[in-house]
Amino acid sequence: TPDNLACHLVWSTLLQCRWEIKVRAISGEPQTELLGVIFRDGSCLSCRYPPPFHDWAAAVRMLESLLPHTDYVRISLFVDKGWPVVNEVEYTSGGLEVVPVPIAREWT
Repeated sequence: TPDNLACHLVWSTLLQCRWEIKVRAISGEPQTELLGVIFRDGSCLSCRYPPPFHDWAAAVRMLESLLPHTDYVRISLFVDKGWPVVNEVEYTSGGLEVVPVPIAREWT
C-alpha cells in the first residue's frame, strides 16, 4: 500500500505529519509501520528514509490553505510519485457547514 501521512494542523498551521506505511507481517496480518514524524520546517523525527515529498514547502502551503480558520484539522495524505494526494479530512471548527473551495479542488 502507499505511504500515508496523517497531518495535524492547529489554527491552520501545520504541527506535524505522522508518516506510516501498511505492511503484512510474516503471519499475514496487516500492521502499520511508523516511518517518522515530519514537522512544519521539514525536520523529521526518527525518519527511516528521506521525507517523501519533492517539495515539502509546497505541501505545507497546500495543507495550510485547505481549511482556513479551523481550530483543528487532520488531513490524511497519500504519496504519489513524490506529490501529496488528499485522502480524507477530519476537522473541528465552530459553525463550518460547507466544504471550502480549496479543499473541494484537491478532492477532484
